[in-house]
Amino acid sequence: MSDLSRSAVSAALDGDWDKAVSLNLEILKDDPKNLDSLNRLSRAYLELGKPNKAREAINLILAKIDPYNPIALKNKQRLATIKNRSENGNEALNCVGKAATFIEEPGKTKTVSLINLAPQSALTHLSCGQTVILTPRHHGIHVCDLNDRYLGSLPDDIGRRLNILLKAGNTYEAYIKGTSKNSVAVFVRETARGKRFPNTPSFSSMSADYFLVTLDEEEAVKEKTAAKPEEETVSAPETSEEDSEEHLTAKTIHQDEDSEESA
Repeated sequence: MSDLSRSAVSAALDGDWDKAVSLNLEILKDDPKNLDSLNRLSRAYLELGKPNKAREAINLILAKIDPYNPIALKNKQRLATIKNRSENGNEALNCVGKAATFIEEPGKTKTVSLINLAPQSALTHLSCGQTVILTPRHHGIHVCDLNDRYLGSLPDDIGRRLNILLKAGNTYEAYIKGTSKNSVAVFVRETARGKRFPNTPSFSSMSADYFLVTLDEEEAVKEKTAAKPEEETVSAPETSEEDSEEHLTAKTIHQDEDSEESA
């Protein structure tokens, strides 16, 4: 493999699709029927939301070079999926033309690499800008496509946090931001906060920022307090539910920050 080909492969693995197009076009100037380069070019055009250019590369492979090429056939299938989504009004966003979709807002947005990915065959239809669904599962979050097909999971710390916030009334939207051979990146945006934690950001720069007091634990505390005999009950100043929860949240976050500093 030439240095130029290695660079083209590296660009694709990094999700740098503009660079991938440029490098593969350069290879094709000297070798117009380079099968690997044409396949990489068609994939790059698909990721950039340019189906017509992708179709040209795919048709050249299947019509004049290798009519049974498995990669070209797979890209042709992806192209058909994009066409169907377009006809149904669900066409994937062009990541270049719709860059505003991925505008970062501190505390409200985060780009996350999924873990426990689905098999590669279930990920081939993904395109940049495609809407995905966050589905609470136990203490984490599964990410599914619009047909409820499992794609992967959010990392444990983020999944646990968003699970709690979703139960508390927060709402989110999520999109595919990029895909490569062994990874899927998802862009998550908070769209509304519930009344339970109105002042708590969805995402924090602190890597160990967890909610240590979950909703279930709060309910357990309430049940334990209610079960105590009246004579053992100690009166305390009245506080609102929101003030109490805000205090608990702030306390647990500070505990995490202190533990990070001591580490």
